[in-house]
Amino acid sequence: MTVESFQQTLSALVRTRPFRRFRVELVSGSSFEVHHPEAIAFQRGVAVYLAPDNSPVIFDSESVCQIVAEPGVIQEAS
Repeated sequence: MTVESFQQTLSALVRTRPFRRFRVELVSGSSFEVHHPEAIAFQRGVAVYLAPDNSPVIFDSESVCQIVAEPGVIQEAS
């Protein structure tokens, strides 16, 4: 995923009101669901997600396969 697409997609999803969970799928095959807009911070193509167990997940735009939102919100691939 390009840095620009990464930034635009995450920005749109965290600003959605009411907030809706979304899934980040990584090229490694792992994925996680962002459960709250304040659980993720991102800038310049790098993000930190704080999982419900308080463990940090650090990832960048190049490691993202796709970000999947609920139908009707937005959906971005590669």
